[in-house]
Amino acid sequence: AKVYIITQHTAGFEYFVLRYELIGAQFGEEPFSIGSLKDEGDIWTEPTMDAERWSKTLRNYDFVVLYIASESFDEEFFTLFEGGVVEPNTVYKIQKLPKTIMLSKVS
Repeated sequence: AKVYIITQHTAGFEYFVLRYELIGAQFGEEPFSIGSLKDEGDIWTEPTMDAERWSKTLRNYDFVVLYIASESFDEEFFTLFEGGVVEPNTVYKIQKLPKTIMLSKVS
């Protein structure tokens, strides 16, 4: 399985710990923090990644591990989540629909 990890507004420590814990999974070279910047000094977040671009990127993945998400992340990306509900500390399966994707919570 190919996994996309989101851990927002961090320097990446949690991202690399999760990658280690998920040895055997495949990971891309995508940013782990996307959407609005936390502040002027935020060098880790990719601000040009919006819901449409992320939807296209996720077509190359099977799961999203949403570890840490900010309120701004919820507001910017909720349309990709089933029922519009975004829950941190959750694994989501990527359902590839004809024109978009839908992230559904893995139970």
